[in-house]
Amino acid sequence: MPDEIGDLTELSYLSASATELSGTLPATIGNLANVQFLELGNNNFNGTLPSEMGGMTSLISVLLYGNRFTGPLPSTIGGWTNVATVDMSKNAFSADSGLPTEIGLWTKCEVLAFHEAGIGSTIPSEIGGMSALKVLDLSLNQLTGELSLDFLLSLFYDCTLCTRFSFFLDCH
Repeated sequence: MPDEIGDLTELSYLSASATELSGTLPATIGNLANVQFLELGNNNFNGTLPSEMGGMTSLISVLLYGNRFTGPLPSTIGGWTNVATVDMSKNAFSADSGLPTEIGLWTKCEVLAFHEAGIGSTIPSEIGGMSALKVLDLSLNQLTGELSLDFLLSLFYDCTLCTRFSFFLDCH
């Protein structure tokens, strides 16, 4: 993806899933403060997510699944406070660092999927602050720790007969 992508500051929807794009995401992607939908799944992107992505504060949906992203997730993504869906499944993030605690700021997030994303460490307790969460998929990672019983009960209690909530967790 060229650095010039950051010049498209009025862009609100960036969709390039399954287009065989490769390389790293440029830091200039963080200039896209008006993008609400970022769909770059099923490509060949690699490298770390630029910390500048935290400047993409209008994001509602982030689909980065099926790439080869590595390294730790930047704490700056906590700035995505409007996000409703995040799917970063099937990547190769660092097993030495887990989900940043700042994801607890995603109080509007309904879908959080990091299935087989290569993440490790402990599950941050801040996930308990994600009151809108309906789908949580942390399966096939190297996570440890616990989710509080109160958090799990609140998720199930808020669901109509628990049909709107899916939970996939595989802790070792």
